[in-house]
Amino acid sequence: MWINFIFVLILFFGVFIGFKSFTVARGENNSAFDELSKIDLNKSLDELEELQGINERPPGAMCYKVVSPPERAEYVCPVCGEMSLYPDYYSYIDKIPSYRNLIKKINKSKKIQVELDESQLCRNCSTEYILSPELCLIVKQDENSQPKKTCGITEDDLNLLYEYSEGKPVTDRKDRLKELLCTQD
Repeated sequence: MWINFIFVLILFFGVFIGFKSFTVARGENNSAFDELSKIDLNKSLDELEELQGINERPPGAMCYKVVSPPERAEYVCPVCGEMSLYPDYYSYIDKIPSYRNLIKKINKSKKIQVELDESQLCRNCSTEYILSPELCLIVKQDENSQPKKTCGITEDDLNLLYEYSEGKPVTDRKDRLKELLCTQD
């Protein structure tokens, strides 16, 4: 017990003596920082730069390349919420949210009623495995007509339907419009 007391006492005196000359403020205008000369400060900075070089780690194994995640398209079904993964060449999957918004704009005109059919893309909801899934469009001209389905639609097709629903002239793409609206004879 006396050994512990003596040890604590020696430690106390050592700390007291070590900090006896250290003060942050010696007067109102004379701080401890003023005592450092510019030469000492520059010397300390140079030593710090030398020490930083010592602590740098050598580079690790450089024989491995960083592998990026596989390029793929992730489709989340709006009906069941399940995710289906597709290779990156199904680039239209990333554009489906903008297609949905365009469908809403088309339906606001009430000239035609259009629905985006994404059932082929969901591996959980589709009844059979489809080798090359596509987006489909279900068009209904009026309340009395039967809905008709057209698959393999593109962004250009949706833009064409939007222009038609807004009353803009689409004479140069009239044949495709007839296919989409299922009015071909």
